[in-house]
Amino acid sequence: MIAEHFLVSASKRAVRWWTSESSALALRAKQMTAAVLPESLLIAIKKRYYTMLLRTSRLDSVEGDTDALPHIVKRGDFVIDIGAFVGFYTKSLSSLVGPCGKVWSTEPVPQTFQILSYTTHKLRLKNVELFNCAISDSEGLVTMEVPRYRGGGETWYDARIVRGRKSTQHTVFNASARTLDSLTGGVNRSVTFIKCDAEFHELFCVRGALKTIRRWKPALLIEMLESPDHGADQRKLVELLPDLGYMPYWFDGSPFHLRQSGQNSQNYFFFSNDHRTILENSHRLAAYSG
Repeated sequence: MIAEHFLVSASKRAVRWWTSESSALALRAKQMTAAVLPESLLIAIKKRYYTMLLRTSRLDSVEGDTDALPHIVKRGDFVIDIGAFVGFYTKSLSSLVGPCGKVWSTEPVPQTFQILSYTTHKLRLKNVELFNCAISDSEGLVTMEVPRYRGGGETWYDARIVRGRKSTQHTVFNASARTLDSLTGGVNRSVTFIKCDAEFHELFCVRGALKTIRRWKPALLIEMLESPDHGADQRKLVELLPDLGYMPYWFDGSPFHLRQSGQNSQNYFFFSNDHRTILENSHRLAAYSG
């Protein structure tokens, strides 16, 4: 009991420090602290920190494109959050779909999944179902690596699947992988929206979701950390989705803009003809002047 009380008390004090304004020097101190803290204490700190952040902050200040979600997600929808991290999009989606809707959220990193489970429980997101797995184009085990800060400490939010290479600078572990098609195989409810943030693995996520996409034509939000004009996998993704009837758009806080060559955004929305018609009728698509 004494040890448990000390852990809770220490984590509360650490949360107050962790959430204070961070200068470059303070941020560096936090990174160094993360390198030496016991993992159990670090996770306890992050559980409380992210719960507080999700409860009190405007989520668009953390994930800007959550502002776009009310235009494409409605009450009663069934939506999927691939790479949920600690629940930024999950919380927004849970609120938008309401008690009759459903959110499936996947997160492969065990430590991050602990935090996601905690925030989901504390925020009472009862319409959310969590899956501790990676999403890919095949089933089985995949190798993932977690980068480290220069002075130590792991950056769990940058964890990614690696194929054929392992870095001595990163923590490496195996994770269970599912395809989205296998996950939704027994589902009779229409999937209406999929968000995918898989740290350079998005192409493989989509390849493993082609049946789901063809069947239900959900709106898609896909992170791209490299330009589709230059990144090989990103270019393949932008070339693949139009074959399924989708076009890429980016969001600037008001209308959605059709992506043109040379334009770069971290996130792209992919809409089918039906989505585009609905958005045009509600004046949510910017006029194309090409």
